[in-house]
Amino acid sequence: PYRVVFKGGDDTVDCGNNSGPPYNFNLKDAQQHSNCTVTYHHTSAVKDWDLSSTIWWRISYACSAFCGSGTRPDMVINNIRPVTVAEIQAILVYDERDYNQNP
Repeated sequence: PYRVVFKGGDDTVDCGNNSGPPYNFNLKDAQQHSNCTVTYHHTSAVKDWDLSSTIWWRISYACSAFCGSGTRPDMVINNIRPVTVAEIQAILVYDERDYNQNP
């Protein structure tokens, strides 16, 4: 492929021909780095969200048995998948007495 575009959440990301490294399940999220990332800002509490991808392919061929070589018209593949977006919530309880300690 020579171009990949992802649309999902509030983002549209044109990755060009660099889709970034694959997700490594052995690393923590903070250790994952890619210039081709889609961020969802809402959970799937009500419904799953769509992630669409469009991939442009440039095709050429060469045969070893009398059929020569050449190119074919570019091929574009579109795909939409539902994505479940998880959420981690935290509650911070603030007690003013903890911060206003008088001797």
